[in-house]
Amino acid sequence: MAKLKLTDQYAYFLLKTAHEQNRLEEIYKHAISQAEPGREAESGKLPDLLEQFLGFVPQIYLRPVLVKFVRLARKRLGIMDVNVISAAPLSSSQLVAVEKKIREIFGDRINLVTGVDATLLGGLRVVAGHSVVDNTIKKRLAEMKKNVYRGVYFKNAD
Repeated sequence: MAKLKLTDQYAYFLLKTAHEQNRLEEIYKHAISQAEPGREAESGKLPDLLEQFLGFVPQIYLRPVLVKFVRLARKRLGIMDVNVISAAPLSSSQLVAVEKKIREIFGDRINLVTGVDATLLGGLRVVAGHSVVDNTIKKRLAEMKKNVYRGVYFKNAD
């Protein structure tokens, strides 16, 4: 069996301990703000298990361990990562509308991650698990180009 990196060992230990104590969801919610800068912190005091863990793990390993733990916890809790990529940053009202629609399709157990890719020109690309919905202008232009070439090719073939 391959040897796990130290950061993986710490993450698996926290996952196992939180699961055994039936506190995985609680620990996960608090760990997100520690692992992902810019995420809103869960209100209230840190759970004692997480506080002890943060004091035990050497500072240089802390963020990588928590990032790995969050990834493992999402999988264990059945939370799906959904990436929404747009050509320009979404306004708060657009983001609320997109999130509402995604929750209607995939349920409430999602982790919405937004990104910006100016090369898309417009529209959205949504990646959820193995599903990809690409409704971008870049994709439409590529399909139009393919269809134009297909029509030219078949006309010349006669």
